[in-house]
Order: sequence, then structure tokens, then C-alpha cells
Amino acid sequence: MCQLWHMGRQGHSDMMGVTPPSASATKMSGDVTVKHHKKKPYETAHAMTVEEIQSTIEDYKKAAEVCTKTKHLLYLSIATISHTILFIPLKNALAAGFDGVQIHSANGYLIDQFLQPCTNLRTDEYGGCLDNRLRFMKEVIEAVLSVVPAKKVWIRFSPNGAFGEMGHENSCQTFDAAIQLAAKYKLGCIEVMDGLTFGFHEKDVPYDLERVRKNVLIGNTDKENPTAVMGNVGHTLESANKEIDSGNADFISFGRPYMSNPDLPERFAQGIELAPPPEYEDWWTKEGSGKFEFVLFCCVLWCVQYEDWVIRILHLNLVCLYVTAFASCMY
Repeated sequence: MCQLWHMGRQGHSDMMGVTPPSASATKMSGDVTVKHHKKKPYETAHAMTVEEIQSTIEDYKKAAEVCTKTKHLLYLSIATISHTILFIPLKNALAAGFDGVQIHSANGYLIDQFLQPCTNLRTDEYGGCLDNRLRFMKEVIEAVLSVVPAKKVWIRFSPNGAFGEMGHENSCQTFDAAIQLAAKYKLGCIEVMDGLTFGFHEKDVPYDLERVRKNVLIGNTDKENPTAVMGNVGHTLESANKEIDSGNADFISFGRPYMSNPDLPERFAQGIELAPPPEYEDWWTKEGSGKFEFVLFCCVLWCVQYEDWVIRILHLNLVCLYVTAFASCMY
């Protein structure tokens, strides 16, 4: 799946080439990372005109179409829509097409900035009442659906999230309506960041997966074309299985644990302890070396099948060398 997202006010003119666009002219506190991992203060976003809004909706459509119909060398997980400029990897023509797209409507990015009244101060048809704040998301969904089948379109929400300085007193009401509306289109999956470990705004009660399922079923009553529910953030193997077994979720996604556990499914399947999470500086390509190293535990299991210790050590070193080389090639 290719995730389609637009940073909105969380962007910077150093990266976008223009002042960041948003629902309204608001500014985040603190600094943003720009080129070469340098920090600069956030800029005051400019309120998008209706013409800019329509142009950006068209960009979402183009991004979805490119990702699902064009073959390209790099199987990247994200296509970035930045103002009127669309950054999509199209350099080569070797097969690596995506199966579908996920509309990123979470984490205080552009669609979320239109959904929530803390960032949407508009008084036109894209702001004010809840129906108007839902309009931008609705039109993005419809644009993407014009080029991608509904079952191949997912969407992502973060009703609990404080990231991006988000959250408001009627958060649950907003996301009840957003989830019901998205489900109405019979999308393949709605992913909700139900966990609180990424930062909880504490301005409304926590939004859990039971509530997500309830609203998905209100929005999509078609049992032949159901909309799946996916949870995310801070889950363990145990909490994930609990949510799935209870019927609250069909899937649970894991992000950060994969960074230091590239063999995460194998570890879960065999009850192997997870490696510690990486330090923040290890999230990025190392200057000069261009590589990172995380040992696959399944490689160790494979090596201990050999009874001769010399062979064990030799095979382990070769496998670790291969894993390191593979990781280096990813950058």
C-alpha cells in the first residue's frame, strides 16, 4: 500500500518551495526538520484558497493513479503531496506496482487540519460546522475513488493524537462522523491510531477500537463489502490478539518495533523477545556509512542447526554480512 499524505502546516518552505498551506493561517510552536536534518522554526501557514483546495484534491487523485497504475523501481511506502508539486518516484520502469493506497488523515497533517477546529478556523464551505470540516476529506476520498477501486483504498485517523498540536473537546464527535463517512464509501480498511503512547491530547475521552467498529458498521452496512478495522500505536502481541479476538479489529499494524526487529513476525510466531527500540539518531541513514545494522534473530536460529561451532560462527557472520549489505542497498 502506498500512503498518500500532505504535511500542510507541518511542512516548510525549504522543502515545499512555498509557504506551507493549511486550512487556516496557523503556526505550530517549536522547530521542524528541513534539508540535511537541520532545524528551523515552523512558519505561519497560509489559508488555502478554494482554488488551491481543488488543485490539491486533484493532486491526491494523480498520486493515487500513479501509484497503482505505474511500475517503478523503488517500492516506497509514501507518496508526498506538497502544495501543487507532486513528488512520486518515476525514474525507472522495473515492476514494483502498489496494490492500493492509504489516505493519510491523521497526525495533524493536511486532512486532519481541515477536520479539527483547533486548526480549521475557516468560515466558508470548508470550515465552521462539522459537515463543512469533513468536506475536504470527503472530496479527497471521492477523487481517489475515481481512479482506484474502493477495496484498494484505505484511510488513517488519529482521534487521540496530540502530535502536530492537535486535539479538541469534541474530538470523539468529530471522528465518529469522519469514520462513518469514510465507511460509507465501503473502503477496504480504516486504520485508527487507538493507542495512547504516541501522545494523548486529553481533551476528550480516549477513542478505542470498539468505538471504531461501531461507527464503521453504522457507515457501511453492506456485509458483502465490509470495511476492515485496523488498530495501531503501542500494541504488543498480546494486546493485538485481544483486540482481534474480541472482534474490535481485523488487523493491528506495527511500525516502530519493525525498525529494530526486521523479523518481527518470526519473533511473534516463536515467542522470541523483541530487540530494544532504536535510538532516534538511528532512524536515519548514517552520515558517511549509509547503513544500519539490526541482527535477524531467525538467522541465529538457522545457524544453530549446525553442530560444529566453527560452521555456526561462519554461517552467522555470512548471514549478518548479507543483512547489513541488504540494508545498505535500501538507501
